[in-house]
Amino acid sequence: MHALGLTRATTLLATLAALSLATGCRRDPCQVDSFEANGTFEEGSDLGSFSDRETTLDLPLTLHTTDDVDVFFFNVRDEGIDGNPEIDIWVEGQDSEQLEMVLEYQCSDSEMSEFECNGERVPGEHGGLGCRVAGPGELHINVNYDCFGDNNDSGFAVLTVTRNAPPVECAAYDLEIHTD
Repeated sequence: MHALGLTRATTLLATLAALSLATGCRRDPCQVDSFEANGTFEEGSDLGSFSDRETTLDLPLTLHTTDDVDVFFFNVRDEGIDGNPEIDIWVEGQDSEQLEMVLEYQCSDSEMSEFECNGERVPGEHGGLGCRVAGPGELHINVNYDCFGDNNDSGFAVLTVTRNAPPVECAAYDLEIHTD
């Protein structure tokens, strides 16, 4: 092989290796993200407060081992803007990655009177109501709810992201949380 051909082949292999690190997210999926250790409810990462004034948070994250679990908490404040707060969460993983996302939600000052989600309703493990979606590609959870009483529909969310039958050791994913 000529030197020029060898250089092109080496460049192509380096490019393919870089792309294979994180096919969908373009970062090293085995890099521990800044929210670790957040693998249990007790260790969950607090993402702060969101409100119905349209709040969005985007995070580049990883599941750096086959059994890594990411748990996040956040509050949703009802500030009286255009009805009850609505929660939308998107997770997009690497190509062919089977992710699972569960959002558990509970009202702060009263019981839940209505709870609608676009996924499978599951029992909450921490006192709230749950919504689960799973599969390859982009996942989306949409939650609409109402708390008893007319004054305050603020609440508390627990979000868990895991993998089903991981094909590789590590996975990168992007998380977007949006409330309005």
